[in-house]
Amino acid sequence: MIAGEPAAVRAWAARAARAPLEPFEFALGELAADEVEVAVECRGISHSDVRLVDGEWGDFFPVVPGHEIVGNVVGGGAIPVGTRVGFG
Repeated sequence: MIAGEPAAVRAWAARAARAPLEPFEFALGELAADEVEVAVECRGISHSDVRLVDGEWGDFFPVVPGHEIVGNVVGGGAIPVGTRVGFG
């Protein structure tokens, strides 16, 4: 990441309902004061991720499954950098 530029996120995404996951990259916008950037180390796929990828809940594509994560804070101001965090 270059200082002053939004971070690039590399992930796996489904681009359409029931499509296979494929590499996907996008830039994050500016973080709000109460947000943090997390370097994801582990991710869980739940039934809700499967339903999103299958298109059961609407057209939200591309979709990156795996909203249950663990990682370390690498930026932002709401939590100190280096803090280990988890989101369900």
